[in-house]
Amino acid sequence: MKYKINTFAPYQTYLKNISQISDFEELTDISYSLSQQLLFKYPKKELPRFEHEANKLELLKSSSYCMADVTAEKSKILCKWITIQEFATKTDQTIQQVEKLISQNKLGSIVLDPKSHEKLIIWPQSYKNEPLNKLPKPGSSKYSVVLKIKASVKDKSNIEDLEDFENIQKKFLMLAHSLGKPKELGKNSTNILYRSCFLLHWTLFEVFLRSTLDKILIQNPELLFDDKQADKLTITYKDLFHFSNKLSDINCLQSKLIESEIAKQEGDGKSIHGIINFIKSKLQFDKDPYKAWYQFKGKRIETSYQSLIELKEVRNVLMHDAGFPNSDFINRYPKIRYRKGELIVDSDYYLNATLTLRSIAYNLASQISNNKYKVSKELTKK
Repeated sequence: MKYKINTFAPYQTYLKNISQISDFEELTDISYSLSQQLLFKYPKKELPRFEHEANKLELLKSSSYCMADVTAEKSKILCKWITIQEFATKTDQTIQQVEKLISQNKLGSIVLDPKSHEKLIIWPQSYKNEPLNKLPKPGSSKYSVVLKIKASVKDKSNIEDLEDFENIQKKFLMLAHSLGKPKELGKNSTNILYRSCFLLHWTLFEVFLRSTLDKILIQNPELLFDDKQADKLTITYKDLFHFSNKLSDINCLQSKLIESEIAKQEGDGKSIHGIINFIKSKLQFDKDPYKAWYQFKGKRIETSYQSLIELKEVRNVLMHDAGFPNSDFINRYPKIRYRKGELIVDSDYYLNATLTLRSIAYNLASQISNNKYKVSKELTKK
């Protein structure tokens, strides 16, 4: 009867998605290893310096960046408005001498300070012949700023051009060297790869659980009302009208109610934890769906409800705490690797995590698709 799992849509979608992630992870891991080996073989000093054919201004026109990528390296005042007293001090003259120069129109345009109404003179005087619309507003200054922009530019090398293979390879290696030292670069890249793929796997597992609960509630709509608050919940005629597509589609109403129930289970900060507990408490499976197994390096490992909770908490630390858990977390999970307080998702932990999720997903999907569960006795008595 296990063949029925092939028709369980949430599981088939889950399999398709994790297969793509696995392919990506394996190819990227191989690429990192190959790149690191080449970086050691060809030190930066032995590679020709790569200069883009276009100048920087031309590159900037076709590049991509955001406002956070623009920083001011240095700035200087080009010109500004100063008072007669300041001008006299800078030119070693008296105020009377400066006033005379103003009356003779030798100091360019004279404006009034918008606050003090003092006369203002442009400084330096090399700007005195500039029209007013080219000068800063009275009381302001004109600056020259050197900006540093971290931008992305698409490399136009043709990787299919085998005749230019060596030059293209050296160009890529030079770019890779610019990212950091080979040893550290390889280690950091691998850490980020496993961390990112772990988060992707967990996200897909969450989607699988939501889709699975959706199927369960469609097959067992009475579960929508198995709640102490169910008798107190109300729905307006207006909501009923919209939820049922103008009172024309009962399936549409069912979908909206299920959607609300799933959102409720994830509410109050429970996230996917609420769905995990809902499935565990409301349904009686022939076998505990969270008790699955997998083999890791020749050793059989049993999964459990707690296995999922650990992975959920690891995910939260990575997403909300930048990978730096508190002491309580470290005490609860001492077997996880930590480096200088940072949680490390290494290859072993990543593999164990993916095998855990895949095993539980298979066990849950297999029992649901083959109807190896029933609604809890407490509910059937109501």
